[in-house]
Amino acid sequence: MKNIAVLLSVVALVVIAYVQFKKHRKFSPPNEYDYVAKTDQIDANYHNQALVTEYFETCYKIGNFARQTWYNEGIDVITEDREIPQSSNATATHTRLRTRVNTLEARLRESKRLKSAGFDNDAIKIIEEKGLSEKNFNAFQLLNGKKIIKGQEDASVWEMQKLLIAKGFGIKLDGVYNDETMDAVKAFQQKNMLYPSGIADETTINLLLKESKK
Repeated sequence: MKNIAVLLSVVALVVIAYVQFKKHRKFSPPNEYDYVAKTDQIDANYHNQALVTEYFETCYKIGNFARQTWYNEGIDVITEDREIPQSSNATATHTRLRTRVNTLEARLRESKRLKSAGFDNDAIKIIEEKGLSEKNFNAFQLLNGKKIIKGQEDASVWEMQKLLIAKGFGIKLDGVYNDETMDAVKAFQQKNMLYPSGIADETTINLLLKESKK
């Protein structure tokens, strides 16, 4: 009987050790609790270096938070345990970290794509701040800060007409700010709760650029 008891004790210890080993391995990197930074897919020279730093720090925090929470509190941040009061908060925190890193990564990926298309940091900053599409960036450079009025005939009018046409206004593309173009500008202003002056001021132009984003 004594030998059987000893054997059972040994078996129990082996089982406990194996379970603990699996748990240790589960939270030892690399694993599903870690997030590997996509260094080859993002723009590490992004115009806002604070966001690049935050991205790499958040990648590290995700796995580190999961391990600390497990070792210190016995909480699995991926699988919520309703019997442990702190589990819900831990899972929510882990989810927030994941969401944030995904947001940052998407932004840095897009910046890399734009650079491959020929845009530099200054241009990308403007595109983001103004909510521009790539194809409207050149129009923004030409139209930025300008006021276009009836009778004007130049490249600025041409670009503005292109924006109006992109919004569904059936006007002629000729670079001439005539009655037809002015009526389209007034209709656009009215639609967007602006005073329909027919003068394409900076507010109207910026809104046209944003509205035309695709």
